[in-house]
Amino acid sequence: MFIHTKSDRLPCKSILFTNWTPPVTNDDSELQRSVQIFILKSIQYATTRLEAASVAFAVPDFCDKEETVVKAMLKEAKHQIEKSTTLDLSFLLLANQQTLLELFLTKIEKMQGFLQLSCPTTCKNSCQKN
Repeated sequence: MFIHTKSDRLPCKSILFTNWTPPVTNDDSELQRSVQIFILKSIQYATTRLEAASVAFAVPDFCDKEETVVKAMLKEAKHQIEKSTTLDLSFLLLANQQTLLELFLTKIEKMQGFLQLSCPTTCKNSCQKN
């Protein structure tokens, strides 16, 4: 399920690839469960097999259930952070993923104390205009 490779010139030790595909379903709970398992298994692999202290996830914008995906990612991130205070998790978004960014902002605001948002100045300026 996982393949990891050296990062070469990127500012990280290794890159972890997985063949996870979200289920095609109208059932939000099934999608949420699938996302949470993906996050959990990825973190477990990275921290146990690769001895990683930090994990970053590229956030996909592949489906029309983005709110469900964001909610599940953050819920599992919070759960993993509660289990390990030394774990550093990041979610990476592309500049054109404005809807996802707004969803993350909204959800993270509600989870104050556990998660914080950090983004480039251009991102912050863009969010403040809305």
